[in-house]
Amino acid sequence: MSASDQQGRNGGFWAILPPLYLSWRILVANRMPITDCDDVYNFWEPLHFLLFGFGMQSSEYAHEYALRTYAYLTPMKLVAQILGSLSFDTLSPVAAMLSDFPVHSHKVAVFLCLRAFLGALTALTELHFVYSLRLRQHVGGDLALLTALLLLTQTGLSHAAAAYLPSSTWMAVYMLASGLFLQKKRKAFIVVAVIATLTTGRPFGAVMLVPMGVAILLEDRKRFIETLAFTAFTTLLVQGATMWIDLQKYGKWVSPTLNIFLYNAGAGGDELYGVEPLSYYMKNLVLNLNLMAPLGMLGCTLVLLSRSFPAKVSVIVSPAILWFAITFPRPHKEERFMFPVYPLLCLCAVLCFDIVVRGVLSTFQKE
Repeated sequence: MSASDQQGRNGGFWAILPPLYLSWRILVANRMPITDCDDVYNFWEPLHFLLFGFGMQSSEYAHEYALRTYAYLTPMKLVAQILGSLSFDTLSPVAAMLSDFPVHSHKVAVFLCLRAFLGALTALTELHFVYSLRLRQHVGGDLALLTALLLLTQTGLSHAAAAYLPSSTWMAVYMLASGLFLQKKRKAFIVVAVIATLTTGRPFGAVMLVPMGVAILLEDRKRFIETLAFTAFTTLLVQGATMWIDLQKYGKWVSPTLNIFLYNAGAGGDELYGVEPLSYYMKNLVLNLNLMAPLGMLGCTLVLLSRSFPAKVSVIVSPAILWFAITFPRPHKEERFMFPVYPLLCLCAVLCFDIVVRGVLSTFQKE
């Protein structure tokens, strides 16, 4: 089947996908519970402080530790201020559609709209991801559409999409960056990677982008120096802006990104918050992704070993192996640490299914 025939056959599905994705993520955002204490005390409370001058402070924002960057809060502060400038009469009908309970407070209405905003942003990155996969030279329309439907229907993605957490941000960043990588938008990929690494307050997520970054460097060796120079310039610019924002709040030049990296890299740093066996992640992945979790793990291995798909697809799949290799051995485990690989596991589950079906059909054809 030609690419044009395939697009024609699935054209109707692709046409309804953007409104379906956006409406679903927006409507579900406030119907998902907030499952992580960091969501509340490390991000919503500090955001409340920036907006209203008071709020609970966690130790991570204490001046002596400075483990969190205010650069991560600043974009949401601007969005909140825009929403807050609207009257309650304007916001309340919207907020009423976003929740299952009456909204009598202007603050609550703004909060509901902010969570819906996060869900909408995630939806846009998901759409960018699957539309990039749709290209025939990658996985094609059928497998991309199946991936889109899996992303939309998995419980884990619905929980993560509207969470105000760096882990959720990295999930969205992975999808955005992968799409840029597949479309060969080299400079846009670098900008996204640098901003995410330096402003989320969780630099460990950069592991998800390392294989793609290396591939970009090696893809065009004639532009190797130019690419490094552009990366260095972008890094200096973003790091300077981030440190300036933190200077306004901490009253000193500080790099929370470096601080949190050193804190977690140190022996026993994160064990303070509890330790869990490896089965903790296995249970969480199955609960959040159901059958897609084991199929996705198997698919990651099959794609890398079988080479059934183009090299670029293998590159965007490989971060799953790196992520598991880093997170699984750590004594301290949290459900949100798996958020970045949720889209990857859904994609790999689809690719696993395709590889197995093609293998079975090939066996019967030989007979």
